[in-house]
Amino acid sequence: MKDVPEKIKESLERLKKAYGARLELRYLNKRFCVFEATSKWDPEQGKPRKITKYLGWLEDDGLMVPARHRVKEGSIKEIERQYLEKLNELEEKERGKERGMAVAATGGLSEKDIALVKVLSMNPRLTYHRISEITGINAQSIPYAIRRLEKLLDIKYTMIIEPSKIGFFENIIFAKFLNGRPDMEVLKGVLEKEPRIQLALLTTGEYDLMIFCVAETNGRLADILYEVRNAPTMADVESVWYTTPVAVDYGFTLLRKEFFNLLEKRIWHRKKGGPRPTKSDLMLREFAVLKEMNEDSTISFSKIDEKYKLPVGSAKHSYEELFSTDVHAITLPTINIRKPNMRYIAVIKADILVASDFKSALMDLLQYIISDSDGVINKLTYYCVSETPNGMLFILPVFSEGTIDEVEKELRSLIKGIRIYSMIVSDVLVGELLFRKFDNYYSPPYYGLVSNKIIKPVDRVNYY
Repeated sequence: MKDVPEKIKESLERLKKAYGARLELRYLNKRFCVFEATSKWDPEQGKPRKITKYLGWLEDDGLMVPARHRVKEGSIKEIERQYLEKLNELEEKERGKERGMAVAATGGLSEKDIALVKVLSMNPRLTYHRISEITGINAQSIPYAIRRLEKLLDIKYTMIIEPSKIGFFENIIFAKFLNGRPDMEVLKGVLEKEPRIQLALLTTGEYDLMIFCVAETNGRLADILYEVRNAPTMADVESVWYTTPVAVDYGFTLLRKEFFNLLEKRIWHRKKGGPRPTKSDLMLREFAVLKEMNEDSTISFSKIDEKYKLPVGSAKHSYEELFSTDVHAITLPTINIRKPNMRYIAVIKADILVASDFKSALMDLLQYIISDSDGVINKLTYYCVSETPNGMLFILPVFSEGTIDEVEKELRSLIKGIRIYSMIVSDVLVGELLFRKFDNYYSPPYYGLVSNKIIKPVDRVNYY
């Protein structure tokens, strides 16, 4: 038989899934014809007799043309209906797989879609008119486009909150289990009870567990470590633990709902004859804005006022105060993409062995951090500098094999005197990791490059 074109082969395979495997392809009258092969018992010959039924022929692009001149009209319509139903079902599954792979590797969305994701990452409270000006999407189409992205990427609206501005400092705890890992459900239960723990990652590699927590003092951090290690289900686990304060220069840690139960205890309450509130005191209206916008940064200020029985305008006024340069407890409303469709999450820890090497390479490192991919999320989700041991920590999504090796190679080429450990996140026990399309021209590394006159200021998009 003549060589079968790929499109026809693909169509035949789909037909086999629709009708079953009993299909035959023959080249007749310069066409690739499809027959359904069945059998019928022949009493005269005493054995089954093969019967073939002509279904139609396939065009070069794989489209099936039913055999109208051989089959009754009703049968033709039934064949077409069954075929199209199965074909649509199979093609939709394939499109779903392709969309997932495309979103993971290249964004899988149009440039305007990705521009919209970036705007939502920078300020989801913008008006549709302003979003239209930035993205070029018709203002009337924006609500639909946003809903589609919300569903596709599982978008949650949240707020960037600076813990140090409200009296909490960021730390990471590393743990290595020496004789096997404890029961993970048990460990999860222990960690979830501590409201200062915002994120806990189970990892493979140099460490088994990474805990991101906020604490008021070093003493409180020591208490957290003591309580976790001495919980009834953990006390006999042989393990080594390390703690380090961190300075976060890119990304942030999402705050859990449980943290606000702790923060609520710090609200200043008026007492007859008592002292007046100071700048360090947390007012109810400030707490309301922090809590509600952490959960949904698109919530209206009037709803916050109503929920907490505040005077009209209180939430808006508090938001502006918290956002101001003097306080700067919040940076901006943003999003978290909870379905980035990546292969896995990697953690790269780099210890600084030669301080002068790190100092001389710092500006190159900052330029590496603000360089970004064309995908739907940033190439890095988190970067910080740790004190003990002195080093750096990167968290990044991985879309293809070899990515970790490439990042390690790039870091070693930038900074000579470092020692690198790579880990893979096998599970998120507590909290959520952050993924978004942040505009890196608003990041601390960008400001550092501009202030050191390494790069000139760029014309940035105004998201406010």
